[in-house]
Amino acid sequence: FSKGMRTFNTLSLLGFTTLTSFTDVSLPFVRGASAVNAINALRNAASGPDGDEYRKALRSVGATMENLVQQRMSMMFGGTGGKLSNAFFNANGLTPWTNGMREVSVAIGYEMIKAHAKIAQKYNASGATGTRKFRRSKRILKEFGLEDYITNGKSMDDLSLLYEDTRLRAALHKFAGESLFTPSRTDIPLW
Repeated sequence: FSKGMRTFNTLSLLGFTTLTSFTDVSLPFVRGASAVNAINALRNAASGPDGDEYRKALRSVGATMENLVQQRMSMMFGGTGGKLSNAFFNANGLTPWTNGMREVSVAIGYEMIKAHAKIAQKYNASGATGTRKFRRSKRILKEFGLEDYITNGKSMDDLSLLYEDTRLRAALHKFAGESLFTPSRTDIPLW
């Protein structure tokens, strides 16, 4: 009986999950990115000097792996409710939407972190470390564990960092994870 009620509960709430996912477009901006970061990400991915390499490097970060692994595990070991949920999400396009939003969030996050690294490096080189812009950029880089980019002189314009720097990749995963609404067990009603 309990399994049947959980399946009914899951399927009856899935339509609302689809509606709430429309806000995923705005969440990177709530997280701290700007419209300029989003425009730069879209421009570089669509028609930048190395657009194909840019997209490939961002995909290599693996932001959608979490969804793929969860989906495969659910299909292998999940109960009826999990399998029905995945089928519903695939049928209504929510799975590709979420995967796309994760990839977009990684691109916007990369542009945001890159912009803050440039600002911090510029102000650090000129000795203006007391300015508001420097402090804000330093705080954001520190929050993502990338504060050494202030002094190491590495340019984040180098796409090879997306393949090589595990801390940058982890920071982009963190940004994408915090930029999308992902329900947890605490969001499931107990009734």
